[in-house]
Amino acid sequence: MKNKMLITMLLSIIILGTVLTAATAKKKTVSKTKTAAKKREPQTTKIKYKKVVGENPFVTFVKAEEIALKHAGLDKETGDITKILMEQKDKELVYKIALHSDYNDYSYIIGSKEGKVLNYSLRSRDYLLSNKDYIGNDKVRDIILEKMPEIKDSDIYEIKSEKENNLPVYKVRVIRSGKEYKFIIDALKGKILKSEESEFTSL
Repeated sequence: MKNKMLITMLLSIIILGTVLTAATAKKKTVSKTKTAAKKREPQTTKIKYKKVVGENPFVTFVKAEEIALKHAGLDKETGDITKILMEQKDKELVYKIALHSDYNDYSYIIGSKEGKVLNYSLRSRDYLLSNKDYIGNDKVRDIILEKMPEIKDSDIYEIKSEKENNLPVYKVRVIRSGKEYKFIIDALKGKILKSEESEFTSL
């Protein structure tokens, strides 16, 4: 009887040990599987963006446009904003603005705190223009004759094209009855920009 009980106890211990060993092995296998799965996950790159300023800009996009146009001596009718963006420069938000008139290209950097013009550049648009864009001498004569209907075509003594303040213009001289008349005309639009009258002295 005692032998049977002893054998039963030994069998129980062996079975329990086998179960515990199997459970431990299964746990290790699951752990290894999780570890392996974790290693296969793609790594995410974290990008940290620097905080440029602690406050919103005091100068709006619209105000920055107005500042640039005013500095260039233009308005919304004569100047065309082609680009405006905000970026960081020396730990400050600034506006970068590109605009152009009929005759020049402008680039501006304007501070967003005080609206100060930090930098600007100007380039003539001559590279876009050629003489074929000018209104021509015949059109200039028509403009002068319409302006002064009392004169004859032969009274128009001189018409020449040149640049004045980076603008293509026609300069016209009219001599009539002892008077000399001078005109400056926009070479692209045909607008009379300036006129003057004086006593004729000599050619």
